[in-house]
Amino acid sequence: MIKAKICDKILIAPEKIFLVIALFFGLAFIIATPPFQTADEPAHFFRAFQLSDFSLIGKKDKTISGGYIPKQLVDMTNNLTRRKSFSALKAIYPIKIGVGTVKQYLLHKSEDKGYTFIDFRNTVIYPPIVYLPQTLGVGLARIFNLPPLWMVYLGRLFNLLVYIAIVFYAIKICPVYKYGFLLFALMPMTMAQVSSLSADACTFSFSFLLIAYILNLAVDLKFAINWKHILYLTLISFFLSLSKYAYILLPALFFIIPKEKFSSSIQRINYFLIIFLVAVAGSILWFVSIKNIYIPFITIANPVKQLHFITLHPFLYMKIMANTCNLAIIHSFIGTLGWLNNPLPLWICICYLVIIIANALFEDDKKHFSRYQLLVVILVVIFSFCLLSSILYLSTSKVGDKYIWGVQGRYFIPFAPLLLLPFANKLPYLKKCKAFYNKYKAYILPVVPVIMLSVSVWVIARRYY
Repeated sequence: MIKAKICDKILIAPEKIFLVIALFFGLAFIIATPPFQTADEPAHFFRAFQLSDFSLIGKKDKTISGGYIPKQLVDMTNNLTRRKSFSALKAIYPIKIGVGTVKQYLLHKSEDKGYTFIDFRNTVIYPPIVYLPQTLGVGLARIFNLPPLWMVYLGRLFNLLVYIAIVFYAIKICPVYKYGFLLFALMPMTMAQVSSLSADACTFSFSFLLIAYILNLAVDLKFAINWKHILYLTLISFFLSLSKYAYILLPALFFIIPKEKFSSSIQRINYFLIIFLVAVAGSILWFVSIKNIYIPFITIANPVKQLHFITLHPFLYMKIMANTCNLAIIHSFIGTLGWLNNPLPLWICICYLVIIIANALFEDDKKHFSRYQLLVVILVVIFSFCLLSSILYLSTSKVGDKYIWGVQGRYFIPFAPLLLLPFANKLPYLKKCKAFYNKYKAYILPVVPVIMLSVSVWVIARRYY
């Protein structure tokens, strides 16, 4: 009886459930996923190493941009990914991983061969803040003079731990739909990215924190908005805008905070302008800093002509964006791992999405949102989707192309928790079912991500070993 009560106290809070599951399966992902077998991980590794050399802004050499990386690290990357030379423009599709080769780089140091210039144009443009955890891991391995592959694994570990810490706090302060946040934060695709060297870990954690904090301010009516709240929102929005320009509109969720919590409408608008303009200014300053080393990832793209095409054919472009929402995107949103070449079974991904929606419908939260607040949420999601799609269309597709190339489901994870709100409390007539569900959800619901993540680890192991 005493042990049961202790377990209840430890695990009943959603953030504690998240902590246990995320830590266990995050470590499992780190170990099971071979080096450089998540999207763009070699390029993320080189950027983190570059930052550990205190080179904050990369370099450009004629038609390529990146930086100088030790040749032995480049050789290790090529050897572990079975290719003759590194290219940021090509995905990696090895069949099986040689465990002996991995052990070799974990146990033995490589001969110093000097530095060589490497093209990692897709990650060199990212600001240092999104690589702080990875850089700490790489730097720690360098300080202790560990074999080279330890840089990768320690970078992954620090990335995971920072994500867990931020999202733990986000779920804790979120006043509504905590289990929905938990399900999104523990999706296989989410965990695969945050357990790698990907900059997505920073983007996911800051966006989840921003959404949770604004919901907290919107629901708790006991206090008025003050400068302390605005400072927090400004900092989070600033870091999020640096992570990815596409999420610059998420701070507009600020308008779901009731106007009664401000002294006047002018104060409300002024506060929002401070948050938004600081975020935009941060993005602009960083873009100015790296504009001389920026090279389009896809050479056939022409942003200026593409933008002209969009203005001439707005309705056609709306259709192009609508075509982007397909089953493949939903699949990759939940669980298409590796270099988008290691998918989980589609049926289990669909089931997971259905459970997320069902949880929102059945979760009996007494805090309701007005139609105006839901309209704000829907508009933020729609405009964020349009901005994200447009950035990709401008930078990855041919002029007038009928499809937006480069769209991946993981790009929509940062604002995915907002999708819970329109579904919430929509089944008022199923009171008995909702009462039963809410009584036992703390014990039943965590089983869902555990099963999904277990299947994910099994799929990874079967694919690579």
